[in-house]
Amino acid sequence: QTITAQHLGVLGSVFLACENLGAVLERFERYQRLVYDVYPATVRIYTEYVELSWDTKGEQVGPLSDETGRTVIVQFCRSLIRGKERLKEIHFIHERPENVQPYEEYFGCPVLFEQPVA
Repeated sequence: QTITAQHLGVLGSVFLACENLGAVLERFERYQRLVYDVYPATVRIYTEYVELSWDTKGEQVGPLSDETGRTVIVQFCRSLIRGKERLKEIHFIHERPENVQPYEEYFGCPVLFEQPVA
């Protein structure tokens, strides 16, 4: 299944009007509360990669919320850039499942669990 701009409502339309992924991430950081108003995200842009993180301040969000949020963002960004870039790694705060292979296959990178910051 594909996440499209329509799934994100007004924010999706704002993203589609952006010139590049950097502008999308800038707008995401600014307007994220329209989609997810639990833990604020921080966007950091480095020379070789972009880091998008949520500081849950040690609180457990729950695997479903944690995984769904990350999957939506990854899928939407992939659709914008047409899958040209690869992820460096994904962090989840919840416990590591017995089988991480489906996670690594979907995200295409190492997937770390029980991390302090998602």
